[in-house]
Amino acid sequence: MKSMLRIAFGIMLVMPIGEARAEAVRPSDDQTVLATVAVRPAGVSTDQSALGTNPQNLDAAIMAARRAIEEGRANADPRSYGEAEATLSPWWNLAEPPAEVRILRAVIRQANHEFTSA
Repeated sequence: MKSMLRIAFGIMLVMPIGEARAEAVRPSDDQTVLATVAVRPAGVSTDQSALGTNPQNLDAAIMAARRAIEEGRANADPRSYGEAEATLSPWWNLAEPPAEVRILRAVIRQANHEFTSA
């Protein structure tokens, strides 16, 4: 009798109870909110303000990109990686960018799951 109970219990463990399905959400109108994201605090860092006056400032761009990547990691917010990429845009498509830009570009691409190009 105990062996029958063990077998029955074992079968129950491996049998799916119900099917889990992921279906696309298709809103019925443009007013439907699909997701909300946290509002970021206002303010401009000194690195960003330096970039505003001179977008070609490599040191300021690297510092701002690092800060954005750290924020993206801390908050799991993909917008931060986009900001980092935009900050590095003057050097982004260069075949031979400065070493630090190349490293940050790889980090951003990896975060965006672009593993081959990372």
